[in-house]
This record gives sequence, C-alpha cells and structure tokens, in this order.
Amino acid sequence: MRVRINTREITLPDNKSEVTLGQRLDFQTEHGDLLDKMADSISKMEDAPDKEVEVLEFYFEKVFRVFSFFSGVPVDDLRDGRHIDKILFFYNASLAACVEPRADTLELREFLYKNKVPHKFEDIDEEAGREALRALDLTPEQAPVIACSKGFIARPTLPEFAEALGI
Repeated sequence: MRVRINTREITLPDNKSEVTLGQRLDFQTEHGDLLDKMADSISKMEDAPDKEVEVLEFYFEKVFRVFSFFSGVPVDDLRDGRHIDKILFFYNASLAACVEPRADTLELREFLYKNKVPHKFEDIDEEAGREALRALDLTPEQAPVIACSKGFIARPTLPEFAEALGI
C-alpha cells in the first residue's frame, strides 16, 4: 500500500505475507521488549479506570511504533498528533493485519493460556503453518484448526473447543 504523509511517499505492507521474518525479528528487537513490558504491566493491574487508560496508551504506543517501523518516520514525530487520523487509518487498514493475531485465534490461545493447557501454535502466515494445513488437506479459510485426542476441528467455537479438550 502506497501512502503519502506530507511530501513523503511510503510503501506499507498490506498483510503478513509481505512482512519478512527479518522484519519481524528487527521489530521485536527494536520495539518488542518495551511493548511486552507494557502489556505485562497492564495484565497485572486490577480492572479499573486506570487500567483502561493504560490500555489506550499501550494501543497508541503500539500503533506509533508499528507505523514508525514500516514507514521510517521517527516515533516522536508521530506523537505530535497532526496525522493521527491517517496513522490510525493505515494501521487499521493494513498494518494491524501484519502484527495482530486473528481475533478467533487469539480467543482460543487466551483460553489455552488461562486454563494452563500445554499447546503448540503454528502460524498459517509462516511456512510451517501452511505445511501443517496442506498435510491436513485444509485451506487457510478453515483456520484455526485444533488437533486434539478427538481428531482435528476446523474453526471451533469456544464451547466446541473446550468440549474437545474435556474442559
């Protein structure tokens, strides 16, 4: 996706397949530790208005850092607010898909984590995940796919998922 910010023309990725493993590693090195610490700190907070403010601050920090990483515009230049509407538009239109897990997958992974269920996750945007789907004769549209003692379940609802795991 080509965008113009002031006089600068920028090319942003449209989806995860346009983001290289090297870029993911570089982003984690440059920004991941700070974002992980912020998220961890927020997760330890009690539900209250202060937590909601922290969640919003975290969201904007992530948006600024992702946009900065892919555009080359320094994070501090993005914080001045002049282009926040454009930054949010481009983040939600393309960049979020590059860095955010799918909502249905995220819900299932949170369920596994909260219930302390050992598991292995294969990202269908990575070659290993695509190979796993091909081995099952499934398409990305059928993801997420859960393998358990009862077999394979494509696109389970949370209750179906819990039942398959015996929870």
